[in-house]
Amino acid sequence: MALATNTEIEQKIPDQKSELELPSERIVEAASRFVEAKHLLDKLSHSKAGRLVMSRNFDYMYPYEEIPPSDAVSTLLPFYKFERACAESSEQYQAMVPTHLTIGQSWRWHPVHFHGDESKKFAHDPAQYVYIKPLGIVVAHEGKNRVALFRERQRPYIPAKVWEASYPKPDRLRIFDNGNLCLAILDDRYVEIVADWQMIKELYIAYGVSIEVTWPTAYPSLLKVLQKLYIETSHSFQESGPVDMVALQIDDNIQNTPIRVSLSDIDVIDLPILKIMCASVLVAIFLMFLSDLLSEYRELKGALKALSFCATVVCCLPVLRILKCKVQYTKKHIRLPATATLKTNLSSKTKG
Repeated sequence: MALATNTEIEQKIPDQKSELELPSERIVEAASRFVEAKHLLDKLSHSKAGRLVMSRNFDYMYPYEEIPPSDAVSTLLPFYKFERACAESSEQYQAMVPTHLTIGQSWRWHPVHFHGDESKKFAHDPAQYVYIKPLGIVVAHEGKNRVALFRERQRPYIPAKVWEASYPKPDRLRIFDNGNLCLAILDDRYVEIVADWQMIKELYIAYGVSIEVTWPTAYPSLLKVLQKLYIETSHSFQESGPVDMVALQIDDNIQNTPIRVSLSDIDVIDLPILKIMCASVLVAIFLMFLSDLLSEYRELKGALKALSFCATVVCCLPVLRILKCKVQYTKKHIRLPATATLKTNLSSKTKG
């Protein structure tokens, strides 16, 4: 049976655009290599040894082996999921989508299982794809399986209904790469771990993103950012969101704010408060009783009353809030409400 050409397929789908509006040639070339790399990962996923390689960035096994397109871009493209949640066009249009720029997934069937004429199979069943226009990457939504087929049969275009997804402009992004660690920064505020910098490096250089090796001094310390990222990404990259450095700086300022505390509120001081208070009360009572017994000794009586007063002070001292201490050094039952109060006060001042 003769294979259909893309022209034959296109003629059966009305109101087609001839092609997508693509970014610069340099971005398209880099995007094509990125898509090809994902295609190679899919091939690796067909074997146990290959899945060991995949597990470097994709920390759970997929039921259909190959990586779903949405998971691939959400994991590998910094802030794609975050930005997409903020803005995405709901308007769809039909187009002939470049096969070499389309990320698919053979989860139901593989090209080897298809022996028919794709023009009859897909002409009246167009795929639905998301087009990340700034990066020139198409993400298959419905019609994932056919992508590998069109690649194998060297069909340059796939008929599809397309809607466009936004992506941050290059001047909003910064990449921090010191060789051992790679972080992406959005709007000098949000931070994400870059899952595989080598896989996207060419694409982001072509896109015009600033690549830096020195952590900016205006940001919170790298150690604090990494500590927060470790907490946020302790489950998986897919489940985590970006770390907000503004919120992190506010938290840091709050933790360094001095508040009035008692001796018992300081975290590093672990005293048997109740025992000290009880002992002090008993000592004070004993000294007062003793001073009454020795009433004929005026000087000694005065000294005993002074000591009794000191014992009373010792009794009260652990709970008197006469000290100042930074929030971060207080015990949990003091630190949490103090943090909440300071945040509320700061928010009120900001709104005002």
